[in-house]
Amino acid sequence: MELALYVDKFKVRAILENNNCQAYLNDLFLVIEDSLQIDFNILPEYFIVKANHGSGMIKIVKDKSKTNSAEIKELTHKWLNTRYNESVGGTEFHYDAIKPKIIFEKKMKNKDGSPLLDYIFNCFHGRVEFIDIIDSSKGIPLTYIFDKNWNQLPFALLNKYIKGCLQKPAQLKEMVRIAEKLSAEFDYLRIDLYLINDVKILLGEYTFFPGGGMVKFNLAEYDKIYGKKLKLNNA
Repeated sequence: MELALYVDKFKVRAILENNNCQAYLNDLFLVIEDSLQIDFNILPEYFIVKANHGSGMIKIVKDKSKTNSAEIKELTHKWLNTRYNESVGGTEFHYDAIKPKIIFEKKMKNKDGSPLLDYIFNCFHGRVEFIDIIDSSKGIPLTYIFDKNWNQLPFALLNKYIKGCLQKPAQLKEMVRIAEKLSAEFDYLRIDLYLINDVKILLGEYTFFPGGGMVKFNLAEYDKIYGKKLKLNNA
C-alpha cells in the first residue's frame, strides 16, 4: 500500500471523497506548486497556508491586509524546496514520494473565539485505543491522554502527566466512528480530528509514524502496553 497517498495533505482529499467522507474536509481555496503562482486576490481575509509533504510547515494568516505577501512567497518557496524526511533524520521515508505543493485552506475557528483542541486518535487495527488531546489555550501546548470512553489515562507524551478537566466532546462517539472507519485497513494509524463549534468534525491529517517513532510516553510501562497491541503481519 502506498502510504504517501494518505499522508499527502492534498491527495488524501480524494481518498476521503471516494469513501464518502468529503464532509470532513476543510474548505480549499488554492493549491500551487510554485510560490509565484499565489494569487492573493482570490484568498479571503484569513486562511491557513500549509505544505502537503510534511508536518510543521503551516502558517495561520489572521488578516490578509496586514500580511506581507513577499514573506508568504518566500516562506512557501522554502517549504517547496524542503526535503521533509531528510530534515527529520530519515525516519519518515514515505514523505519522499510526495510532490511538494502548497495548500490554502479555510481557517478553522469556533464562533466564540475559543481555541480548537487537536483530537489525535491512535488506532491499532481499526480500533481507537487512546486519544491524545493537545490543548494550546494556556499559551503552550499541553497533552492529555484519554481512552475512547473519555476516561483520562495516567500518562502523557509531550509533558508530564497533568490531571485534566477537559470536557467530553459532544461528538466523541462520531469522532471515534470516523477514526475507526478511516484506520480499518492499517495496523496502526493516527487520525487527527478537529471539532468546530461542538458540531462540525474536520480531518487534520493521517500520520503513520508520529514523531518518527521516537516519541516516548513519560511512563515506559505504557510504551509496552500499547506496543503489544500492534500485531504486524510480518512479525
